[in-house]
Parts: sequence; C-alpha cells; structure tokens
Amino acid sequence: MLPRVAGATGIASQIAAGTTIVAAIVCSPWFSWTENELSILGVEGSATELVRWGFIAAGLLNLPFVLRLVKDLSQNRLARPGTWCLAPASVALVLTGVFPRNIEVAHDVSSVAFFVLTNLALVVIGIGATAGYRRAWGLATLTAGVLMAIIQCVPWPWQGGAIPQVLALLPWSVWTIAVGVRLLATGSTPLV
Repeated sequence: MLPRVAGATGIASQIAAGTTIVAAIVCSPWFSWTENELSILGVEGSATELVRWGFIAAGLLNLPFVLRLVKDLSQNRLARPGTWCLAPASVALVLTGVFPRNIEVAHDVSSVAFFVLTNLALVVIGIGATAGYRRAWGLATLTAGVLMAIIQCVPWPWQGGAIPQVLALLPWSVWTIAVGVRLLATGSTPLV
C-alpha cells in the first residue's frame, strides 16, 4: 500500500465516521446524548442506513491505513503485536454497521471488540514506538490508548453512552488523522 494513499484513507475513515454520526444526529431530533447510545441511530429514525453505512465505510477505509502501519512497524518487535490488533478492530467497526443494535449479541461483540482492540493497539504501538526512539509519537500514541481506556472505565452519570462513546473515540480519531496527515505529507510513518 502506497504511504500517501494509506494516509488519505486513514483520514477519510475518520471523516466518514464523524460526518455520518453528526448527520444522523441532526436528522434525529429524538436522539438524547444523555439517554441513548450512538448505535441506536443505526436502528431507529430516518438516518438508520446512513449510520450503518458510515460505520462500514469507516472500517473499510481504515484497512489500507492499518496495512501500511503493519508493514512499516513490522521490524519493531514491541510495536508489531499492536498493529496486528488494528486490522481486526477495523473489521469489528465494519461489523458494528453490518449488525445494528437490535441484533444485540453480534452488535455488542463487534462493538466491544472494536474498542478493546483499538485500545490495546494504541497502547502496544505507543510502547513499541517509545522504546524504538520515536518518543514523541510513541508517547502520543500511548496517551491516546490510555485516554480511550480511562474514558470507557469512568462511571458516567448518564443512562446512555453517547457522550462517553464520542469522548472515547476522539483520541483514536485524532491519532489516526495525525498519522494519516504525516503519511500523506511525507510518505513515511512517524512511528518508525
């Protein structure tokens, strides 16, 4: 996978996810940030297909980006296992769109797999990059993974999970865009 193409698809994956969620919320006046999960938008209302296809597109667009990271980090034995978590995480995101919230077990498994694998990937890649003397990028990656985990573990006061879900997705999204921009601008992964 060409680095600049991979960078562009990483950025596009975040744009696809973000814009479809925002558009679905705008089209769903009944949606409550404090009482609903984001995934309910894929089951109820006029934006159902938009949300489902947005998750599918985001996961598919993320795969070339992930494959580039797998290639670039293959020589870093500490970071390499983290890259192996990113491809299944992207597939899990696709499956979150394929299996809407009303198909509970499949949706829950894919959603949990996405968050767990993404957290694990960022932490492991961050440790590997830091040990491989890419300290700034390694610490930023590690911080993104730790923030995702903390945000998911905090007992929030709301019945719904939409706010914590968005807050947990932000570190991953910012990290993906930052690495994607670097790939797009320079043709090299900032983690090696």
